[in-house]
Amino acid sequence: MIQVEQKETIRRLYFIKRHNVRQIAKELGHSRKTIKKAIADVSAPQYRLAAGRPNLVMGPYLNTIKTWLEVDKSRPAKQRHTAHRIYVRLVSECGFTGAERTVRELVAKLVNCQANFMRKITGCQDLGKSGVY
Repeated sequence: MIQVEQKETIRRLYFIKRHNVRQIAKELGHSRKTIKKAIADVSAPQYRLAAGRPNLVMGPYLNTIKTWLEVDKSRPAKQRHTAHRIYVRLVSECGFTGAERTVRELVAKLVNCQANFMRKITGCQDLGKSGVY
């Protein structure tokens, strides 16, 4: 993988100094394929996380929250857990010491994943609005 500075050098040689791909490859010691990719790519490379980070705070409570949300599916809308209610239950029943914001973010992800899954299965587009907590 070439660095941003190397990509800029390649693009400068190609577009400003009018060197051809073969000359640039020979000068810089990269393959012609790499040079062509650098010329074609206008944007700077962006960092991509290779593997997901472990959820240290919410990890032990994830299954509990998923269970509560699964049970909530069979309940009327007014009796379902809100993210705040899940946080309160985690603190009182499980000894959770994290922040409410962390719980809210996790619940939003879980509910959004469930709504997206249901949209794919049923083809319905307005399920996302009913699952917001």
